[in-house]
Amino acid sequence: MSEQFEKFLGSLEIKVASLIRRMHRITKEILKSELNTCRAFLSNLHTYALQHQVDLDAYYDRISAIHDGLVTIQEEIERQPWWQKLLSLVRKTIVIVLDLLGLPNISGLLSAPDDPLLLN
Repeated sequence: MSEQFEKFLGSLEIKVASLIRRMHRITKEILKSELNTCRAFLSNLHTYALQHQVDLDAYYDRISAIHDGLVTIQEEIERQPWWQKLLSLVRKTIVIVLDLLGLPNISGLLSAPDDPLLLN
């Protein structure tokens, strides 16, 4: 076992646990940035382990827990609040009704699929 690898792994565990505790109180932009930092750290940790011939099997449970934490954070980033889902549904309904009635859809404003106000 590598003492330095242990330190790096412990540092990443603390970082991921901290992000999970704070993920509902920080913006998605910051959360995404921190997630990318953790992913890069995990990738560098893997490279370090290969270069120093660290037996990763001995750390499987800890690395798996880190991975699961990163997945949880990614899911939080992708989750839409209820009101955004509602706005999207209302927009789609209005577009369908306007199409059925043969009316123009207000200068294309309602059909914009990439509307940042309606997306996550």
